[in-house]
Amino acid sequence: MKNQRTQKPHNRRGTIAVLAAFMLTAILGMAALSVDYGYILYVRTDMQAAADAAVLAAVRELVPDIDGFQDDGMQDARAKVREYVNDNVKSSEYFQVPDADIEIGRYDRGAFYSGNKMTLLNTGVLDTIRVTLRRDGTTNDTIPLFFARVLGSNQAQITVTATAILPPVTALRP
Repeated sequence: MKNQRTQKPHNRRGTIAVLAAFMLTAILGMAALSVDYGYILYVRTDMQAAADAAVLAAVRELVPDIDGFQDDGMQDARAKVREYVNDNVKSSEYFQVPDADIEIGRYDRGAFYSGNKMTLLNTGVLDTIRVTLRRDGTTNDTIPLFFARVLGSNQAQITVTATAILPPVTALRP
């Protein structure tokens, strides 16, 4: 029986180099995907902030005049949405918002608490604006990715929505 201390050790030379190569590949892959994911979150946050600012500015255009009419409110609100979106979206030179993505209507308070999705009615005094901003390749370009191209994904699509509602007012003080 041989003594274990006297046995010649196995040749393990270079084992750490192979393990380091595998680990380095995995770490670089995760870092690359985190850069792409961080950029997607940056663009999404930028678009959400622009949508929030746009609806808050545009909903003021729906305030009825002294006679209770909202004649030019819808056109003014749409123009205000486009103005604020283009002023606040930093991730795109010119951001397009089609008319179909600017919804103006009256907020149905009964539908909200019934568990249904928020609905806009087309009757009565219009008090709600909902804006959807898209970077999905239809009206605006998609988000280019940097490192995910290695995995076959060249771009990402982002859609954000913001809604503003005028509170009901019974009387205004002078």
